[in-house]
Order: sequence, then structure tokens, then C-alpha cells
Amino acid sequence: MGAVEFRKFNKVGLNSRPNAFPLLMGKTIEMVTRKPMNMPSVQPDWSYNEHCKRYLDDEPYIPLEYEKLGYKDQPSSFFNDVSFKKFESSPHGSSLLRQFESGIKRTCKTLPIPFQYCICQYEMVAVRDKNLEKTVGKLAVDGLVATLDSHNVSSKCEKISLNQVIAVEKYTLPNENVNFESNLYDVVFNVSKPALGKFKVKDNSYLLSAQPQQRVGI
Repeated sequence: MGAVEFRKFNKVGLNSRPNAFPLLMGKTIEMVTRKPMNMPSVQPDWSYNEHCKRYLDDEPYIPLEYEKLGYKDQPSSFFNDVSFKKFESSPHGSSLLRQFESGIKRTCKTLPIPFQYCICQYEMVAVRDKNLEKTVGKLAVDGLVATLDSHNVSSKCEKISLNQVIAVEKYTLPNENVNFESNLYDVVFNVSKPALGKFKVKDNSYLLSAQPQQRVGI
């Protein structure tokens, strides 16, 4: 495909744009859902209007500031001083050349990384309880309908109702003595005619409470 692999970088979104902005600009453009961690979601630094329609000239972007002053050559004086300079306060972020800050846990819970892109892998087990399958499937369909409503497109779509739950999988932890604060599920389902559709939305999944302490990612 001609893709370039960036080692030591973690995805924070689907496709190039939501990953390029944090890499090149240090700004996020998509919300980070923290519901699996029972924590509030992290709002994006820039909204759609900000990252698509606001001119970069309004930002203190170094190349633009450099251009405004009319420099033709790189300044040479700043490259002569090689003495070590330390920040007085704690720096923002971490250096790959030094040890990470002591006492700070770097996990999917503490870092602004969406759950579905976290490199921590959890075992999935198939759910065989038919009643639970039905409950999760119904909840997923309700979430799909709510998403259509929130985008004001329900009137353009056929009526959505559950036809069949194809598969439900539950996240499990390797240590039997440790449990999730919330049960987390992935579900695949079909909707009835005339809509007819098969859904398994893994990227940017939404999470819904099936019961207190139960959540579904579709």
C-alpha cells in the first residue's frame, strides 16, 4: 500500500486526519471516549470548524512567524550554544531518550487514547446466554436509532428494528480475581426489513449502559 510505519506512535482515530493533527500540530480533533474506564470523555482540542475552516494565520505557528519577519536564511547564532538548559517546571510530555516520569502510570486509562485503539489486548469470550444476547442486541439497535436521531437523518432512513443477533463477545481479564468495573461487549447484529443491514462498528464505537455496570460497543 505504500504506507509508512511510525514506531512508538499510538493511533488515536480512524484514518489519517485524526492521527495527523496530534502528530503535526499537537491538537486532537476527535473526542476520546473514556466510558470503559468509568471516566469522563476527553473533549477534542479543535472542533470541525476550527480545524477545517479557521485560518492558520491566526495561530502562532512557527513557520508563519518566521516568514512574517522576512528571513531568507536559517538563523545561525542559536545553533552555537550547546550548553544544557533545564526547564524550571515539570515538562509537558515525555522524552523517548529518558526514563518516563517516576510515579506516573502510562496506561490506556491515563493516556488520551480511545479504548478501541489501545494496544493492550484483552481476551474475548463468546456469550452463550440467549437472554443476554437479546438484551445486548436490543440495546445496540436502540443506540443505532439514537445516533440517527442525533444527526437528524431518521426521516431519510427506513425504520430500524432488531432482526437477529449474530454474535456477542465479552472482554475478559487474564486474572480471574480481577474484574472490569463494567462488563464490556462487542456485538454483531442484523436489522429487519425494509432496512436490512448487518452492523459491526468497531472503530469510534459508542458505548451504552445495558444495565448498571454493563456496556456495549458495537
